[in-house]
Amino acid sequence: MLHFMGDPIDSLWSLITKAEVWNRFYAIALRATPRGPDYEASARALAAILSAFEELTNDMPSVNRELENIVNENGARLAKQDMDHILLEAAEELVDSRSNEVLRTCVVIINYLCSVLSALIPEIGGEQTSQPGGRIGTAMFLSWLVTIVMLSNTLSGFVSRRTCLRIMERYCRTLKGKKRDQHIFPNSPMLTQE
Repeated sequence: MLHFMGDPIDSLWSLITKAEVWNRFYAIALRATPRGPDYEASARALAAILSAFEELTNDMPSVNRELENIVNENGARLAKQDMDHILLEAAEELVDSRSNEVLRTCVVIINYLCSVLSALIPEIGGEQTSQPGGRIGTAMFLSWLVTIVMLSNTLSGFVSRRTCLRIMERYCRTLKGKKRDQHIFPNSPMLTQE
């Protein structure tokens, strides 16, 4: 939240960029997923995997190619049903590991409402010597903070990058049938070997 207050333009731009990346990956996933009974769920799962790849590599153009390489290496060995199950399982784990900042959102909304009420109601905010327009202006200035915090809560990040890394390496390891981490992500820490 301090970053939002210190540099609101960069914070909002980062959130909007993240939303656009997710939207592009969802469009790619819709085109790549064959039509079927679980079409929508499979597309969302693929989009979640693509987004996690991008978050770890920071290289959007190569994400789809890298995932295709991983899947194609194992396409002959695993049945499509198994591949879909592994994909859905990894996507669900990725979604579950995202942070949820409901408390932060509630604190910001309550702070905003209190500042508006104290600017408008003298019994709450007290008698002030300044013009009411200045007090209301200050309260209205905080309205951008509510928008950013709610958007940030919707586009939440992972609890830690290591969590995302472990899930993705487990996904790749499961696809490849290996017993140790693949370390396919640049600069990834060495994780425990089995």
